[in-house]
Amino acid sequence: WELVEHFRDHATPRSKVLVLTNALLLRDRLDRFDGIGQVGLAVNIDGPSRESYEKIRHGGKWDALLANLEAIRNYCNRPGNVGRVSVTMAF
Repeated sequence: WELVEHFRDHATPRSKVLVLTNALLLRDRLDRFDGIGQVGLAVNIDGPSRESYEKIRHGGKWDALLANLEAIRNYCNRPGNVGRVSVTMAF
């Protein structure tokens, strides 16, 4: 998170950052991206169903993933945030 803080401290209104994540640890840390400018979040999901996801992503819980995706959506839709989310899935 030091790099995120450094980038935020030196950001301009035209700054952009793209974060690649599995979304497991991001939910309570989204506010750390405030002030960066444009934030893109690319989420990789390790399976298209609860069964496959939890089998592939050791320690990952489907319900937690869905809650984190909702938190990401809410963050990107907040006034003043310019962000977009892309999702990829492994089959």
